[in-house]
Amino acid sequence: MPIPDIPYDHDIALTRDGYVCAWGDNSYGAARPDSAQRIVPAPAPVMLDDGRTPLKLMGNWNADGKEESIICGGEQ
Repeated sequence: MPIPDIPYDHDIALTRDGYVCAWGDNSYGAARPDSAQRIVPAPAPVMLDDGRTPLKLMGNWNADGKEESIICGGEQ
């Protein structure tokens, strides 16, 4: 008997900098609704509707008051 395809086999993480990243099965857009990729092989930022701006839930400011961030381990 074949193993059934599990359409929601994906992971989502919130980085320390407040970005939402996702990877895994994206067959139904569950991992990254902004992407047409069937599989997202590594953590990648989830983008806003404009397709250019990563979804960020929190800010990260340095001592100078400037915002600093790294998206999904350095991927921009």
